[in-house]
Amino acid sequence: MFTATAPIVGVGSSVSVRDLRNRDEFTLTIVPSDHSYPLDPECIMPDSPIARALLGACLHDTVTWPTPQGMAGFRITAIDRREP
Repeated sequence: MFTATAPIVGVGSSVSVRDLRNRDEFTLTIVPSDHSYPLDPECIMPDSPIARALLGACLHDTVTWPTPQGMAGFRITAIDRREP
């Protein structure tokens, strides 16, 4: 019997999210720490607060992290899992 597994966010994943505060939707890509992606706001490093919240999460999970303005959060709407 074949059992499909849900994709899990990891380094190399492109993650589509919906912001819980303003309902904006966008895609972020978690890039390896040893790569340089200057000035690309859609690429985030694994040690960033947002990436730490996303890493290990699954489709439709809600993730949160602290910010100076209070807690922020995303709902994951799609995951494109690629190897770094």
